[in-house]
Amino acid sequence: MKPPPIFSGTCIDINTHTDQSRRFFATLTRREEKDFLIAATILDRTVRIGRSPGGRSERIEGSEEGIWELRVTPPGRRGPHARALYACDGRDILVLRGLREGRARHSSRRDRTRRACRPGIATGTAR
Repeated sequence: MKPPPIFSGTCIDINTHTDQSRRFFATLTRREEKDFLIAATILDRTVRIGRSPGGRSERIEGSEEGIWELRVTPPGRRGPHARALYACDGRDILVLRGLREGRARHSSRRDRTRRACRPGIATGTAR
């Protein structure tokens, strides 16, 4: 039986897809939980009206599997920043990996995301 979604909106349901993503959401602070609900609501509403998600979500450049990044922490806040990497399956958003980013000087966001998107993550075989 499929576990209940961690967010259910008008147009999307967000589900954890890997053990790592379940552990990530289980360890969110109250502030991060609130930030997640806000980011998920923004994503749901923008899907409903058909516009871009206002800088809170974007497709990972170069991802052949169609991996997206949901920025849980709002822009402009000091780190660490919580992020969720996900894939879409119809109305379902499947969170594949959760991560927290500090303010690293020598690595770009693209490099950090590529490290997180190692082979096998899109199919749920990597844990």
